[in-house]
Amino acid sequence: MVIERVRRDTGVAGCTRNLKSAIRKADSSLLMTTLAELPFAPVDIATDFKLSADGRIATWNDQAQEMFGYADEEAIGRHFVWLCPLEQVQSGEPERTLRVAAESGSVQEDRWLLRRDHSKIRASVQIRAIRNTQANISGFAISTHGLD
Repeated sequence: MVIERVRRDTGVAGCTRNLKSAIRKADSSLLMTTLAELPFAPVDIATDFKLSADGRIATWNDQAQEMFGYADEEAIGRHFVWLCPLEQVQSGEPERTLRVAAESGSVQEDRWLLRRDHSKIRASVQIRAIRNTQANISGFAISTHGLD
């Protein structure tokens, strides 16, 4: 992968990843890895993170750590149902939400999520499907706004 520094003359440290080779090769694992490494743009959200195609947390940032209380080494690799209350997990709601996002491209809903201290946080959650060049699901992008 090629990392290019941009806007050096302005002093803004930014980087872009060259995705062309991943797209040409149609290697979804390389593409997902590349997407997971992209820096997050500053937007008006509480947290952004990404999931693998099977629902495991692939990226975790400072805002997610602040909102949920888990460090990235604790969160990455866990299935996202780990952030959902037991009653949602038992009803199959998180898996249904991923299925709807995969089928329709995205889903937005308000739901309860769990923090590390087991307190609940009401959040507006948007889940967007990420597709590879063959239009297969390679992961999901999640944006979460705390409603508390």
